[in-house]
Amino acid sequence: MEKKDSGVIKLASSNYFLWKTMMEDHLYYNDLALSLECKEIKLDEMDEVKWNELNRKATTNVRKWVSSKSINHISQKHDCYTI
Repeated sequence: MEKKDSGVIKLASSNYFLWKTMMEDHLYYNDLALSLECKEIKLDEMDEVKWNELNRKATTNVRKWVSSKSINHISQKHDCYTI
């Protein structure tokens, strides 16, 4: 089954709460929400490389759904939970 990004809107100054709900759903659907659930704390059973990879994938997915006017606020963040 192919995973698609359809339906997610880009974050703008006026739609944060709608965007946040849609982004959480998007991350869960794509099996990337663990970095949100763990709140910067790596699970003991996950090695550091896998944890960093998961976190980076989640961060990348969040960034692609942020408008160009807002991206400068998160462009240097590399932890999904802190975005």
